[in-house]
Amino acid sequence: MSHPDHPPVDCPVCLQPLTPLAVGKTVVDVCHGSCGGVWCDHFELQKLDEHHEGEGKLIAHIERHPEITRDPSVRLKCPRCRDVVLRQHFFSVKQKVEVDSCPGCGGYWLDHGELAMIRSEFATTAAREAATAKFLEDLDNQHTNKPCPDALDQSSRTQSLAAMFKLMGSRYL
Repeated sequence: MSHPDHPPVDCPVCLQPLTPLAVGKTVVDVCHGSCGGVWCDHFELQKLDEHHEGEGKLIAHIERHPEITRDPSVRLKCPRCRDVVLRQHFFSVKQKVEVDSCPGCGGYWLDHGELAMIRSEFATTAAREAATAKFLEDLDNQHTNKPCPDALDQSSRTQSLAAMFKLMGSRYL
């Protein structure tokens, strides 16, 4: 399925052509039968990542070839931007699933099984929001409960919080 708004891309892991898969109104690209990864363009992952979002069940368990695995020492390039190296970071405050994201287009690469792990982290939106609030409170307390409260001036604190939000991504703002 080729569409002008959704040009074909190759897998950043095994370099095979990815197969577009319509999941509700969202189209993701899957490496079906090879490494089993999933490419989500900007804001597509946020439509599939929570347990209550039914469409995500369709792609949570993509088939993969057992002999094809990702070499964790190799940095992946964005399948859309081609020359941009993907950044690795934790997807949520629980820091259980490390994903690859493109700083250029905002897309996400999920290795085989990572979507299922992300979807199982929080049973409800309320649980995710509570964990995020606790994480932010703990982070703020680490900076403000120092023996010398003047150790971090307002500018440093702002930079620290901005870096933390960048790490977590816009979905938690």
